[in-house]
Amino acid sequence: DAEKCDICTDEYMGAQHPANPNLLSPASFFSSWQIICSRLEEYNSHQTLCNGMPEGPLHRNPGNHDKSRTPRLPSSADVESCLSLTEYESGSMDKSANFSFRNTLEVFLS
Repeated sequence: DAEKCDICTDEYMGAQHPANPNLLSPASFFSSWQIICSRLEEYNSHQTLCNGMPEGPLHRNPGNHDKSRTPRLPSSADVESCLSLTEYESGSMDKSANFSFRNTLEVFLS
């Protein structure tokens, strides 16, 4: 719910590429990183494992994420709630887990 991305600079996560807003700036440390194993549906339909081959550069476009894969991004309130948890880990790492920082961060809790 932020109006701008304070860490989307080449010093941190990477600014926008001047010619393509979906890519990282060439000056970013992460601009040479590659996507691997992103075609889950294809691997499942062929019953194969990912071969680890690069599939192209990392994409970025805050606020314009694939809503079919990630219905919503965390709000500021979600982040504050997660950061307020004092217990790092508790119970199992699944949907039956108790409230803890790790379980919340790894999306096992709503």
